[in-house]
Formats: sequence, structure tokens, C-alpha cells
Amino acid sequence: MDTRVNDTCYGYSREFLLRHFGTETPTVSDRAQKFFAWWCDWKDNHMDVTDQKVPAVRKTLKDCGLVEWEDFILKHNGLRFRQREDLALFRMAFSK
Repeated sequence: MDTRVNDTCYGYSREFLLRHFGTETPTVSDRAQKFFAWWCDWKDNHMDVTDQKVPAVRKTLKDCGLVEWEDFILKHNGLRFRQREDLALFRMAFSK
């Protein structure tokens, strides 16, 4: 069964999967391990987000050109960024 939609697999672009996993079809376990490691690694670039603001947060992140799972992870009520500069950019853009 082909799970690809619009040149994506599992909701991620092929380029993303190849760059970070070395394959277009990483296992659920491989993805979970990678994303959890990123979540832990990015702890210094964390901010809290309330549930009510999640849709507005996603829109602002997209408007800033940031890519989910590559530049940031939005999980539960936490938002973490790969780079501190992206956290600063988001804070400025979201405070409008």
C-alpha cells in the first residue's frame, strides 16, 4: 500500500525522510526515537503554549517559514525549536 500523498510519506516529504533517516520508509520506532532525541536536545529552546493558542501558533510558525519536525516540534503544551534564533523570531512574530 502506497502511503504517499502529494510527494510525501507518512506526512513528511521524501527529502526530509532521506535526509534524516536515510530511507523513504523509516519505521515508527525509528521516527519516534529521532523525534524524542530532538525534543530532548532542543530543551533549551522551549516555550510553553496554551491549548487555545495552538492554531494561531501553527499559523505564525508557518508564516515565519518554519517547518514542523525540522525547525520546531509542537507537542502537548510545549514548543521547542532547533535553533535559538528561530525561538526569538517566533516570539517577535507572535507578540504582534
